[in-house]
Amino acid sequence: MKTSKQSNEILKQAIISLVHRTQYVGEYEGNSVDLTIAGRFEYITVDKSDYPVVGDVVLFRQIDETKGIIERVKKRKNVLRRSGVSLTNEAQVLASNIDIIFVCMAMDEDFNMKKLSNFMSLTYDVDAEVVILLTKKDVTTKEDSFVQRVNNVYKEEIMTMSIYHEADIENLEQRIGQKTAVFIGSSGVGKSSLINRLLKEDRLKVNEVRDSDAQGRHTTTHRELIHLPQGGTVIDTPGIRVVESHFVEDLDDAFEEVIALADECKFRDCKHENEPGCHVLEAIEDGILTIERFASYQKVLKLNRYHKKRDLERKRMMEKKNTYPEKG
Repeated sequence: MKTSKQSNEILKQAIISLVHRTQYVGEYEGNSVDLTIAGRFEYITVDKSDYPVVGDVVLFRQIDETKGIIERVKKRKNVLRRSGVSLTNEAQVLASNIDIIFVCMAMDEDFNMKKLSNFMSLTYDVDAEVVILLTKKDVTTKEDSFVQRVNNVYKEEIMTMSIYHEADIENLEQRIGQKTAVFIGSSGVGKSSLINRLLKEDRLKVNEVRDSDAQGRHTTTHRELIHLPQGGTVIDTPGIRVVESHFVEDLDDAFEEVIALADECKFRDCKHENEPGCHVLEAIEDGILTIERFASYQKVLKLNRYHKKRDLERKRMMEKKNTYPEKG
């Protein structure tokens, strides 16, 4: 219950610009303020995914010029999330209120379509622009081949770039414009080096250069909202090792072409395995739909079923935990 003091107190608004474990930094009236979570917030919040993340707009109670206490997170426009890696498997929100998601994959020996599929699955339930950013084109002579492999599976926009090509940096600056962008990908794809080039300074730490490909390993350990000198903002994220989407609510948008084909199947409960009159299998055989794209669709369906069951079970457990028997 709110005290009269809390009720009459005017809360200030800030944007979360840095999260490092339980420490938060917010942007308020052009200044930075160190923020902590209010005890009441922790008491009434069940899901960790409801805690502040980079990009969130929060309402806080100001203690002094440099400190404040977060009372509430305002409604998010969207969230980028993955399935948690803990035993609870609770969704982990990586960032919020995003305009563009750049899914980064290097055109080197670490290029992997399965890994790209995992990262792309994180974007299917986010109402934001998605760009597949193929990096390190300076270390390959097969740029067109990499682009074609990706284009065979995904309809999203594809950009290729090298941090050593000024024209590529300018194209990326124009693509971001005044929007908020997030870069996701494995460690070593060049996210921090890329953001340093956008900043025109070596602000983000990059590990020593590897002899194999003359590229540094990105060492981001926290998430941070960074303002670019030419306008716009970017969110730098740690390299993600375990990638798994949590739940894709709108499959029609994520896999529009697969859904359209499935609707034409002879049987309503077609599993697209060996049934007669299956338009999905026919499309694969005719080269209209790639087997990789269909495999991504099947994976998301499987994950949806799994996480929906886990979320319902978790909800049931929390309700049971918060229900106390009346004293007789």
